[in-house]
Amino acid sequence: MNLKGELHNLKKGADSVDLYLQKIKVVRDKLLAVGVIVDDEELLHIATKGLPKEYNAFRSAIRTRVLS
Repeated sequence: MNLKGELHNLKKGADSVDLYLQKIKVVRDKLLAVGVIVDDEELLHIATKGLPKEYNAFRSAIRTRVLS
């Protein structure tokens, strides 16, 4: 549960996008090691949710693409 919470609470903040996505991957890999699978759609939701508001246009484009 702690790892799941950590994953959902990750924020990009001042990190580069690469570092932010790497942090998501590290937590996802830890979850996988204990038998918890996080599907791609959930990972996409988590990754876009943690982006700052400067990424709103990108977030909207991704959500629109996913829903289509």
